[in-house]
Amino acid sequence: MAKAPDSVRRRVFVARFIDCPEYDLKRKWSASMDYDGETKDEVLLSFLSEHPDIDLDSVKVGWHMHHKRWVVVHNPHGLSCWRLGGTTEEKAVDEARRRCIAGNIAREGYGDVTEGRVRLVAKLDVRDGNGNPLCVFSCEGTSPEGPLTEYMEYANE
Repeated sequence: MAKAPDSVRRRVFVARFIDCPEYDLKRKWSASMDYDGETKDEVLLSFLSEHPDIDLDSVKVGWHMHHKRWVVVHNPHGLSCWRLGGTTEEKAVDEARRRCIAGNIAREGYGDVTEGRVRLVAKLDVRDGNGNPLCVFSCEGTSPEGPLTEYMEYANE
């Protein structure tokens, strides 16, 4: 029996609330929208007021084209998400809808981060408190998500 080539791998399904999934796929990083400012420097100052021990040079700020604002980059190499157990698109969509209605998928919190190529599977009819639809994506894998400052360095180290 022939072995399947390495390129034929089982995709992992994930879910996240987002109003602009197509932009997520282009951007390939997640950000915190919790810091205010009309300029990059204002967002940095807002962030540093809550995290004064973080080295300023290790904070990544990106321009979010869809929302037209500066944001603090949380995951520079993937999208924040909640991993699903479904093994097919249909099962993943059903699971995402059920878990969302049950309150097991939230807009915020620490879940997972996508790895590798990410593809949009479906935009569902369930929404978070801000009206953002729950979207299901497939990706090559996930890793556990850490706190906002995970990729940053402390000033005194």
